[in-house]
Amino acid sequence: MENLREMLADYSDEQLVDEYNKRRGDYTEEAQKVLEEEIAKRGISLEAAQESKSKRQTAKIEDVLAPGTRVGREDFVPLHLVFAKKDVLTANAMLRDSKVPYFVEVCDEKDQSAGLETFKVCVYKDAIEEAAAIIEEHFREDTENGKYVLRDSDVINRLKSFSFYDITFSDAIANEKLDTSFCGQESAVLITLAQAIIEEAETIEEEHERVVFFYDSMEPLISKLEKNSGFTRTDFLAILELCQIYCEDERYNPVLNQTVSSILSFFLE
Repeated sequence: MENLREMLADYSDEQLVDEYNKRRGDYTEEAQKVLEEEIAKRGISLEAAQESKSKRQTAKIEDVLAPGTRVGREDFVPLHLVFAKKDVLTANAMLRDSKVPYFVEVCDEKDQSAGLETFKVCVYKDAIEEAAAIIEEHFREDTENGKYVLRDSDVINRLKSFSFYDITFSDAIANEKLDTSFCGQESAVLITLAQAIIEEAETIEEEHERVVFFYDSMEPLISKLEKNSGFTRTDFLAILELCQIYCEDERYNPVLNQTVSSILSFFLE
């Protein structure tokens, strides 16, 4: 413990506070006590130190954001995981609404398993903790695949914000048969929702003040779901509309979240 006391004595107050805030969990109980004793001996208020650090970081960030300020690429640090294309759009929107200086760039290598581009978000070094906290609110870490993945609740948020007006294609493309299928549980829930909307469309349009775009596609969709084949882009949009309308209804099953995520990716990537 004497070696630890000597080492901590050489730390500046800021280093000591950082050590306590970020790494005390790596210390043994006895070593943690030595760390706390050094902080107490110096009369450091952890709360005041954190507030002071936060103010300094805010000032630095404001300087970076000031018009005419030049910042080197070396001042930006990538978040430790990457994003798929469909997810980096959401991350970009979240960070754009904050005061975090950042940029997005495509990774050198593609995700070979899916053949998709991945992207990294590089954040100004003094804003890395703030950026990580913002990302953590909406993403979970898929460390096995090295990616940030939207939490289920955010799949629903993306679904709610999806605009059918933004999707256009020719009749030939709309009716092209796609090589896809659904598991039995997905099909069963979708059939239930499609049958419900056939009966409830008028009420939905009145209560939600919206048009049910794909009402005429629901009966053909039910038939295809029963056969589990013959799906088209129009069917995909009809499924998105079903899920968008009923995502907060008790008849909606979370098993459809992955279905929704995949179909959104199909249209947005």
